[in-house]
Amino acid sequence: MECIPEVEQFFEPMPEAGAVVITVTFEERDGKTHLVAHELYPSKEARDGALESGMEHGMRETMDQLEELIATLR
Repeated sequence: MECIPEVEQFFEPMPEAGAVVITVTFEERDGKTHLVAHELYPSKEARDGALESGMEHGMRETMDQLEELIATLR
């Protein structure tokens, strides 16, 4: 599969925390595509609230599903 580097940035409003800036980058490393995701919260309290909400588990689950999907495309 060919790697096509791409960057996507978007804002996700969180009612109790304000806007979260999410940047997703697809990078080529040694012929493979790596997904790098960064989330910038407006405060430590907003970040802690997101972690307490279970979002980390949800993201891990989403990445596992993406990995399974990609495996079917090879």
